[in-house]
Amino acid sequence: MPQLTTQNSPALPATSTRLLTNEDFHWLAEVPPEIEWFANINNVQTRRSYENAMKDFMVFVGITRPEEFRIITRTHIIACPGQSGLNYSNNS
Repeated sequence: MPQLTTQNSPALPATSTRLLTNEDFHWLAEVPPEIEWFANINNVQTRRSYENAMKDFMVFVGITRPEEFRIITRTHIIACPGQSGLNYSNNS
């Protein structure tokens, strides 16, 4: 993979062309993960299915607060039952 240098990096726009204010930029970083994850799901049935899957996932990994989603990695998702076929119940 090539190294990113000042010679091959994209040009940064001049600060005067910035469309987001500094305040708006930082506010967007604080958007709750549940809003971010569901922002583009318009189909009611798909949204319901995803919400149910998210609830199951939250139980599996022990998430109690939405902001905890920010620390989830690909490995957590792979280990989740339904994604990998693992069964996390004590009855296996």
